[in-house]
Amino acid sequence: MELWKGGDGGVVAAPAISPDGNRICFSYRKQGRAELYVINANGTGLTTLAKSIEVQSAASWSPDGKWVAVAANQGEGTRVFKVPLDGGRPVRLRDTLSFNPVWSPDNRFIVYSEQPAGASGSFDVKTMTADGAPVVVPAVASLGSRFSLGFGTPYRCMPGGKTLITLQGTAPNQNFFRLDLETGEQRQLTSFDLKTGAVVQNFDISPDGKRIVFDRLRNHADIVLMNLAR
Repeated sequence: MELWKGGDGGVVAAPAISPDGNRICFSYRKQGRAELYVINANGTGLTTLAKSIEVQSAASWSPDGKWVAVAANQGEGTRVFKVPLDGGRPVRLRDTLSFNPVWSPDNRFIVYSEQPAGASGSFDVKTMTADGAPVVVPAVASLGSRFSLGFGTPYRCMPGGKTLITLQGTAPNQNFFRLDLETGEQRQLTSFDLKTGAVVQNFDISPDGKRIVFDRLRNHADIVLMNLAR
């Protein structure tokens, strides 16, 4: 069932389904600006959220379904915000350049990316509480600056919030890893052979935690030299 037509506006990032499966939060670009919207799972009830921010990433739902966390710009660069679903004002959680928030299913923390000063191509993965207070999760801190800035979010929480699935490496050498947040043990899950030049940009975890769904982007464009008529 088609829920959104591309002609109504280009979708900016992957949609996020609410914990109860009844609503979908997404953003699309209209007149050069990406805003945040929520829609019922049957395609009805489209509502605009937080018109004061311009969305820069996919949204992530709080476990109680009352908030979404999102990276957005309010005129001072990209920051992580939490946005209430009741139509209230967005709450800025970080004052530094930050991206890719993912809310843990147990509500212990929000994983996010922060660009270190002077670093243009990589970021550190960090954690904070739902109120924006820094909290150290040693296993997450051990990831360091292992990720490059890209289109999609390179980590997702497993159901229960005790495990993180990460997408590491650069194309064509990308693979999924499983990180135990209690022990810090990391295990590689895949060994892709993507010699065709395919790039994984977005992925998600099934509700039962048994499957990873992901995309593969292949560049099939050809560069052609044409002689102009004289």
